[in-house]
Amino acid sequence: MQTVLNAALPVFGIILRGYLAERFKLLGAASADDINAFVYWFALPQLLSLSIDNTAVALGLFLVSQRVTARITEVSWVTFFKFFFQPALVWWLAFYVIEMEPFWAFSNAALAALPAGALIFAAAQQNGVYVQRATAGIVMITVISLVTLTALLAWVG
Repeated sequence: MQTVLNAALPVFGIILRGYLAERFKLLGAASADDINAFVYWFALPQLLSLSIDNTAVALGLFLVSQRVTARITEVSWVTFFKFFFQPALVWWLAFYVIEMEPFWAFSNAALAALPAGALIFAAAQQNGVYVQRATAGIVMITVISLVTLTALLAWVG
């Protein structure tokens, strides 16, 4: 339960702060472009870095005695779906089904391309199920995300 709270509370805290800033008119309408630029150029790359750092710390101690190549075929399929199919599906839904504005559609596709975090590893280890597969998947997904997310940001930006 503590792991879930540690992962969820910061997200809801950011949402609450954004809501309060709008509610009390702390930021004007003109600041939205500046905030969007800040998120695109500074916060999103930092988020990727933090995700990699958290995963490395959580997995680092575990990887000493485990094989990361466990069930490489299954892990390869999961990686394919996570980094190619899921962002492509989100892109298609955002642009063609929901018909979002391009900025928001791209933002959703970029979020879909982010690597899986340490929560998957923590859940697998706590329940004693698929620990090696979760470990291998997170490592593979994180390494591949360095290329795919960078390429996506360079292509659109």
